[in-house]
Amino acid sequence: MSGLAHNHHAGHRERLRKQFRDQNGDGFHEHQLLELLLTYAIPRKDVNPLAHRLLSRYGNLSAVLRADVFELMREEGVGEQTAVLLSLVGKLA
Repeated sequence: MSGLAHNHHAGHRERLRKQFRDQNGDGFHEHQLLELLLTYAIPRKDVNPLAHRLLSRYGNLSAVLRADVFELMREEGVGEQTAVLLSLVGKLA
């Protein structure tokens, strides 16, 4: 990834975290919530397309978080760490 692309993603992630913090998550769309969560599991990649794909496949954020870890890992771009994090959040909710 070029430095410019990395800086763009880092800036987007920071804006997303700041917006979540300042608004306490109010007004966030499901894809924004999932994208923010994915940034903690996938540190240096644009996770917006993955968030949209997961929501499209599972229908809503709640279903993504309830999905089986091994099923999630079959999705391109979702490794074990990401699948476990999503499942863990689902179990905690």
